Amino acid sequence: MSECGFDAVFDYHDGPVADLLREHAPDGITVFFDIVGGDQFEAAVAVAAPFARFALCGALSGQFGRAGDGARPKLDLWACFPKQLTLRGFATYHTADQIEDWNNQFSAWLREGRITFPHTVVPGSVADLPASFVSLLNREYSGNVMAQLS
Repeated sequence: MSECGFDAVFDYHDGPVADLLREHAPDGITVFFDIVGGDQFEAAVAVAAPFARFALCGALSGQFGRAGDGARPKLDLWACFPKQLTLRGFATYHTADQIEDWNNQFSAWLREGRITFPHTVVPGSVADLPASFVSLLNREYSGNVMAQLS
């Protein structure tokens, strides 16, 4: 993922997320963009450097079958206070104008080489989709994965 400009990348399947974060950011993380919540968010709070900034965009881990007292993520306030963390909600409102503006800006950044869009296109027919899905789950592709149906 060096083409994306990240300092480090790991797969959460490779071990406890807090341990992986500590390995790749021994001085603590300073910025965290979260769409998942759950273990990833809780680990990021635990490993955050003083004054780290968190952009909270979703909580997928708590959306399916985890309602009530067991809902995730849990926020450890006692970890946030001494580190003076900033937690800020992030939402995008998709009007037709905003979508058009985003498409124009994203396209310009791609043309200019300012950003990359790692992706894999998997050609085939509808009959090939189950095998392609299994390959996706086995992490055989990188980036965004798209099926191109013949």
